[in-house]
Amino acid sequence: MGISHPLSIIILIIFLFYIPVACSATMESDLLAKATQGDAKAQNDLGVCYYNGDGVEQDYEKAVYWFTKAAEEGLVEAQNNLGLLYYGEGGWQDYEKAVYWLTKAAEQGHASAQNNLGFHYRNGYGVKKDEVKAVEWYTKAAKQDRASAQYNLGYCYYHGYGVEKDYEKAVEWYTKAAKQGDAHAQNNLGNHYYHGYGVGQDYVKAVEWYKKAAEQGHAWAQSNLGNCYYHGYGVEKNEGKAVEWYTKAAKQGNEVAQKGLDFLNRNVPEPQSTLSLSQPRPTSAPPQWRPEQQWSPAEQYELNQRLLHSRTMFPQDQAWDKRVFEARSGHAPWPGYPEPRNFW
Repeated sequence: MGISHPLSIIILIIFLFYIPVACSATMESDLLAKATQGDAKAQNDLGVCYYNGDGVEQDYEKAVYWFTKAAEEGLVEAQNNLGLLYYGEGGWQDYEKAVYWLTKAAEQGHASAQNNLGFHYRNGYGVKKDEVKAVEWYTKAAKQDRASAQYNLGYCYYHGYGVEKDYEKAVEWYTKAAKQGDAHAQNNLGNHYYHGYGVGQDYVKAVEWYKKAAEQGHAWAQSNLGNCYYHGYGVEKNEGKAVEWYTKAAKQGNEVAQKGLDFLNRNVPEPQSTLSLSQPRPTSAPPQWRPEQQWSPAEQYELNQRLLHSRTMFPQDQAWDKRVFEARSGHAPWPGYPEPRNFW
């Protein structure tokens, strides 16, 4: 089932401690006066105005200038803003500077910076890749109830990145993030309930979490929910609902949903396995694992079908079932995700 899809574009959000800045020409003048006098908060707020182009002409160079002034004064929010801006926003990509400023903010206990610094260590952006350090920073942020860090930590426990693989721990952290409304975590948690990984298999709970994520526009959750309605897993079988959710996911480019919708629209039943539990297992080896980006649409659909019928086709092949789960879920290639970027 689809978890947070690996082809998703990585986006960043910064949650600051300040109330969002509503800029205007008058406010710009006032902030400029205070910023010029060395007021770090005003410097950061002025940087936000220039970054967003709110009440002033958007100007990333001026945003960087004022964020830097405030960051050098030790303002943790500005350090985090500057670190994330150097991730690549507005053409200001410099991973080493990003790590420098995120580290300063993270060491002051800024949860968003801790999560984002973990992301850099996890992927080796501007620093030597170190999954153990990534987990350390994710954990610090997760313990401050940062939902994205809880999601990332759950992801690390699922894969065993920087920690011993532990599905129960993955479920624990996904649950914390999911309860805060994180759509990625909600979808992943639904998938764990669907398959019974780290938690007792429960289709009803799977549907509950898929629905929460789907209603937030999460394409894989929409596809998964469509699948549940089509098969009657955890919910009364309803092809109309299946079409509705498959359509929402398909419009976002989800190829599995597109295939499912195609079958429903043509009223062609999905292929069923001709094997019974008493028949010998196939002798051919499963396809070799490759990142999903390298699959053709036909291969993606075949994996979907194998997943749906894996317990019938390969009742004893847990390795294959898990491989299909990882492939369909998006767990395998997904690098973790940092905070979405939305400067305040």
